[in-house]
Amino acid sequence: MKRLVLGRLLGLAAGIALLAMGLGCGAVNDIQQATAAGDSFMTALRDSDYAGAYAHSAPALQTELGSADKLKTVVEGGNVHPTKWSYSNRTVSGDQAVLDGDVTFTGDRQGTLHLVAQKSGSDWKVAGMNMKTK
Repeated sequence: MKRLVLGRLLGLAAGIALLAMGLGCGAVNDIQQATAAGDSFMTALRDSDYAGAYAHSAPALQTELGSADKLKTVVEGGNVHPTKWSYSNRTVSGDQAVLDGDVTFTGDRQGTLHLVAQKSGSDWKVAGMNMKTK
């Protein structure tokens, strides 16, 4: 009887562990995809491809910006043209991800980076950004 109970408990524990691993893999996949979306957006900004960065923006951000030309005005007018970046913190909660880190702007100026990515269907897009010098 004790062996039967022990066997069921071990089976239950193994099932829970597999479920947790499966959920964890989904979260890791979401972090990777959100990070890739952030990198695509930032790469387009770095390359002055404002149409490309606009295309990597979530619909709400596109509405807020209005056009790729307005995004160009925000970046160039704010003197926050990125040349390189890195993320020190990446978190996902449901269909939203936050990517925080450091950014280097033209002229080797250092700054902070805060991106919010949102999942729409199977795609991740940048829904918000904040870049400023330190």
